[in-house]
Amino acid sequence: MYLITGSTGMTGLAVLEYLVSIGYTKKVKCIVRSSSDLSKHDHIKIPIEYIECDLECLVDMSHNQGEEIINPLNAIIDKALIDVDVILHIASIKYSKAIIELAKKHEVKRVVLVHTALMYSKYYKYAKNYQRIEGEIIVEKGVNFTILRPTVLYGNQQDNLIHHIFEGLTQRKVYVIQGIYDVYYQPTYVGDLVQAIFGVIDNEDCYYETFLLSGQEATRYIDMVKMIRKILKTRNLILRIPFYLVNMKLRVEAIRNHEEKPSYKELKRQTEDRRFAHGKATEYFGYAPITLYEGLIKQCDSYKLGQVKQ
Repeated sequence: MYLITGSTGMTGLAVLEYLVSIGYTKKVKCIVRSSSDLSKHDHIKIPIEYIECDLECLVDMSHNQGEEIINPLNAIIDKALIDVDVILHIASIKYSKAIIELAKKHEVKRVVLVHTALMYSKYYKYAKNYQRIEGEIIVEKGVNFTILRPTVLYGNQQDNLIHHIFEGLTQRKVYVIQGIYDVYYQPTYVGDLVQAIFGVIDNEDCYYETFLLSGQEATRYIDMVKMIRKILKTRNLILRIPFYLVNMKLRVEAIRNHEEKPSYKELKRQTEDRRFAHGKATEYFGYAPITLYEGLIKQCDSYKLGQVKQ
């Protein structure tokens, strides 16, 4: 039985949809918050057992290892792990250590952790913390885990980059690119991530391994915008604002509004190269991502469907 965290997010939903597509009919368990929008699962035609639990509580519990704690959450989690063979941890990396501890305690056979290539960033403020968490996990040998690190994810309206490009090109005649005109991206289509998740589950060669996942090819931000404009068949004027002007504008606004100035690292993060090689994943489990154009066509279909529903 699968236990899934992050099931209402972009990747979690794609995992459930994949299970439906392959004819999976058994029950899955999903850890959700009390505030989670479970209506996102209305189209999922497999039985789901929900375990209401804020993963922040798991972190608190893991910080108190060795102490005798009476916590009602213990009983909830113990029940949740009954009959679970595989944990797909798709929620935040900050909960991964606690998930590994739970898997070890309940003798779960397999854990797949979906992390992020952001841990390699020179400027992302949580990168070193992510590296520390992974470092603590990698020395563990009591659980058969695999770590997947996708680059910028896209695939539907829940992504943080490409969906907003679709919106901008649809809603504005002039599309402004602030400082990241020539930055290279190699985004990962969510369907490729899902294929990777199920590609490593039964592959013993992938035990205790980590894999970078990226798109088939890298492209500049401006070229990605132009590709989306072509797919949407819009005629937007694309206006470029150099990075130094963006830097100046943000700092002036911070002074005017009596706010903390953006740090150098926060600004440089915007211009950081996002290209990553995925050769190891191809070698170990045949990872073969689709082209960016193919992914954008799929994203466009999802975007238009969302527009109709609104």
